[in-house]
Amino acid sequence: MTAEEWKLPVHGFPSRRQVLADDLIRCHQLRAMKRADVLALLGEPDDQSADDVDWLIGDERDSFFQVDSEFLAISFKEGVVSKVEIAQG
Repeated sequence: MTAEEWKLPVHGFPSRRQVLADDLIRCHQLRAMKRADVLALLGEPDDQSADDVDWLIGDERDSFFQVDSEFLAISFKEGVVSKVEIAQG
């Protein structure tokens, strides 16, 4: 995955970002990456705190009525990726 692919618009179902996020998780591509390297790859997050960052990836996929959005949620421990998951909110 490249930063250019990630920056493409979020549309379609599933969105390109959902497919890429699934690949990032399945292939453990962010394992042990530093926060600065993750931000360089994925750009500015849609939400962040001291230890967590979230990127909007599209509409929820596990419901007939897509009310919520899905996010790629990454947690950091001491500045290094500790958890990567798809979250709904």
